[in-house]
Amino acid sequence: MLKPALLYEAELKRKFAEIMFDDKYEYYFLDGFQIPEIADNTYDQHQFVSVDKSGNVIGYITYSINGRAWYAYELGIINFTDNIMTFGNDVKTAIRDIFVKYHFNKLVFGAVKNNSITEKYIKYIKKYHGRQVGIYKNHIKLCSGTECDYVTFELSQMDFWRARVSYSCNEQYPYYF
Repeated sequence: MLKPALLYEAELKRKFAEIMFDDKYEYYFLDGFQIPEIADNTYDQHQFVSVDKSGNVIGYITYSINGRAWYAYELGIINFTDNIMTFGNDVKTAIRDIFVKYHFNKLVFGAVKNNSITEKYIKYIKKYHGRQVGIYKNHIKLCSGTECDYVTFELSQMDFWRARVSYSCNEQYPYYF
């Protein structure tokens, strides 16, 4: 379940401190480790935690906001556990809310090409008629010294809604927005 990160600030900081030297998270901390500052407003950033049924923080989801053009960018997603199902559903909810709840014009984000999750991003973008904008060659250098390509994506509100309508029309019992 998605909750505002501000409500779980202490636990979130502890979770980040626990993983600071874990190589598993090198794709999240591209230029070094930093515990995120939890904002006390939603003017230029939305920050959420993914919480399991027991109330434990299992992940963190954030994105920045361009208030003039009204779009979301710099999507940050990190799962602290192996609870892929709950966290994955919360990521989908957060992305859906970008368009359905907050009515942003688009979502722009990127990922390191070598990261295994990037393939899932590519499938998600295709499903919702978004596009892979481009690939920056040798754009990122991980803490381990590995140089990696960086893939950028864009998903517009219009394409998101078009995909939702086409999928609902193909179901036996369409859902409504």
